Amino acid sequence: MSRLLRVLMTVTLAACGSSDAGPTPEVVVELASVTLGDDCGNALPPPAKLADAKDAQERRRAPDADLDAARSSGHNDCAQTSMQLLLKTNAATKATTIKIKKVELLDDKGKLLEVMASRLPSKWNGKKYDKWTEAVGPSETLQTSYILATPNWDKLVKGRYNAQTKKFLVRVTVTVGTKDRTIEKSATVAAMIEPQIDT
Repeated sequence: MSRLLRVLMTVTLAACGSSDAGPTPEVVVELASVTLGDDCGNALPPPAKLADAKDAQERRRAPDADLDAARSSGHNDCAQTSMQLLLKTNAATKATTIKIKKVELLDDKGKLLEVMASRLPSKWNGKKYDKWTEAVGPSETLQTSYILATPNWDKLVKGRYNAQTKKFLVRVTVTVGTKDRTIEKSATVAAMIEPQIDT
């Protein structure tokens, strides 16, 4: 008789993102949410449970449901390390591209701990995440997701479980066209431990 213990690491975000762009950029970039957990492979995030909600406001929240978005298809006990960006453009925005230049994990005092690589950009189409070329055009609102390399919990806190009360800062440098922009969020990692299940 074995027992399955699933520890899912999610991030509770606080404070507003900051940007080095001007007061009215043509492309607004917000770091909507982050999940710090495992490396679950290369599957796109599955539809969140709120995706079928009838209420329009709940439907807009669906891509930001961290726990659901973090679960990778075929890895029911795996919380994928990932981040979600909200992009908004106006009518004057020219077609351009978004590139993730750097994702940094810092401690609560601002000390750099690790640089996390990003991969597999995707965007929410109202029902599910699709592969995304990182292209944006005028008058768009895009909810996007990136898989991130998982922090080295053994090195940082002697195991992932020990990170459950730690505070981190996630800093993302985004290239919009040819210009870099930095956004950041303070984050507290919380461990969500599901009940043990007999198998």
